Amino acid sequence: MSDYSDFERMVSHEDGIATHSQLKGMVYIIDDEPDILDILSGIIQSAGIQTKVFTDPLEVLRSFNECTPDLVISDIRMPGMTGMELLSQMRLINSDVPLVFVSGYLETRQLIQAISSGVYGAIMKPFKDEDVLRVCIPAILSSQAAKDLSQSINLLLLHFEELKDQLSNAGHSHVLESFQNELQSLLKHRRKLQTLSKK
Repeated sequence: MSDYSDFERMVSHEDGIATHSQLKGMVYIIDDEPDILDILSGIIQSAGIQTKVFTDPLEVLRSFNECTPDLVISDIRMPGMTGMELLSQMRLINSDVPLVFVSGYLETRQLIQAISSGVYGAIMKPFKDEDVLRVCIPAILSSQAAKDLSQSINLLLLHFEELKDQLSNAGHSHVLESFQNELQSLLKHRRKLQTLSKK
């Protein structure tokens, strides 16, 4: 494996982000080449992240019912389903999970189309360990941040419903209004993020 010292500095605690050795999560990897699956899986696991590998795109989609991954890495050309078709099906299940393409050849036009359609990024073959991590780690962190944000908003909404009548009856209407405005702002940002992830 390559020396990750430079990459670790990119995602160090100085920036409030964990180093690769402290990351957790689940990544689904799909490719019709077993050797590529083994290599990618080893690279991702070296960052402390669990992986599950597939050769069948339909199996990936079915596995969403068992566990929602933090990232999906997919070949762009596969028997039975293209990477773009996989992205469309993923969006119907969960619009927040990022997708990264792996390809031996990807024209600029294809890359622009993929990114505009919601693909997080692309890794070109042949690749180095740091090439994979440089694309995938930010995608995983972004996915996990979106999950945390959504969970926090849902918790705040629950507490707001519990406290709404108490605050109103206690004459704290200004606190209630401020709380409500902040919640509306958070919900607006969440909708915006969800809309962007679907593009």
